[in-house]
Amino acid sequence: MNRLKSRVNFPPGGFQVIIPATNQKEPFSGSFEAAVEFVMRVRRANPGLSKQNGWKLDRGEVEDYVEAQNVKRLLSSGYTTFVNVYTAPPPPRPAQKKSQDAPFAAVGRVLSGAVLLADWVGHGAQVVSESLANTRANICADCPKNTHNDPGNRGFWETIQDRLTTRAAAQIRRIVQLKNEMKLKTVRESELGVCSACDCPLPLKVWTPAKYILNVIPDEVFNQLAPGCWVRADRDQERASEKAVP
Repeated sequence: MNRLKSRVNFPPGGFQVIIPATNQKEPFSGSFEAAVEFVMRVRRANPGLSKQNGWKLDRGEVEDYVEAQNVKRLLSSGYTTFVNVYTAPPPPRPAQKKSQDAPFAAVGRVLSGAVLLADWVGHGAQVVSESLANTRANICADCPKNTHNDPGNRGFWETIQDRLTTRAAAQIRRIVQLKNEMKLKTVRESELGVCSACDCPLPLKVWTPAKYILNVIPDEVFNQLAPGCWVRADRDQERASEKAVP
């Protein structure tokens, strides 16, 4: 609601008020208090009009009436410096929908992430060799899908919290703790963020055997992987092996 900056300092023309229902020809002009008293007198003197128009003798209501008239007059005349113009705040941004069940995946990648975590941990969190994990880490560290390489990157855990639910982030934290207890660390550890294609935490993914990834990753997620992603190479190798079997 637009309001007067002051009810004391006179605007151009003073504080004016006109009551059309009384056939008033010229506006009353004076101090703000004088304008309020003028309206009060008119309402007291015209009980019939007051009842017809719903006028009240409440001083606060009359003050708002006088203020509203002067705000409208001043703005229409270009005297904006005498008015505090209300600016509505921008509408809130819709909350980003997050999966409630996916430790490794956001919406659209829920199934592969959830099954991957359950399958991998359920089998004792078996890991690949340190050499293979380092090879994968070197690819991931330089990959454009690695959130660590984003200009606005805020850090690994901040990205996890931004992309996943609180429940999922807590699960990731527990698995990372397990990894650390196993003393699993690659040569590019500090450069591994989250894969923006599949939402997998890369410090965990590089240690995960390919079968746990390839068994659950849907085609729509696979197609978003970078051309040089090692997951693509692993699937090509697996398919080549299948064809070689008589």
